[in-house]
Amino acid sequence: MKKIFLIFFLSCFLLSAKEQKLVDVKPVENFYPKLSVQECNANCLFDLLESRLYLSFLSEFADQNDQFLSNVYAKLLNSITDFEKNVQKITSVKLAIIIPEKT
Repeated sequence: MKKIFLIFFLSCFLLSAKEQKLVDVKPVENFYPKLSVQECNANCLFDLLESRLYLSFLSEFADQNDQFLSNVYAKLLNSITDFEKNVQKITSVKLAIIIPEKT
């Protein structure tokens, strides 16, 4: 009798279930926010490179006519995406969790 009730209950439950759609989420994009309000010209961009402020350089860079700056921009973006790909290849991660005992 219990099995019949269980089968009946599960069949009613499965028949009344609704299909659920996943939310359409846009893929992640790299975005480097510009923190300064002043325009950064080519000299400013060279200063950022000399100071090794690479993420600031990426955020300040706008389509420049300078071929050197455009090449540096492309190389920096490629190095960042290569780093992200290498991080995703890591298969074993050790994680330590401290769980307090109930007293």
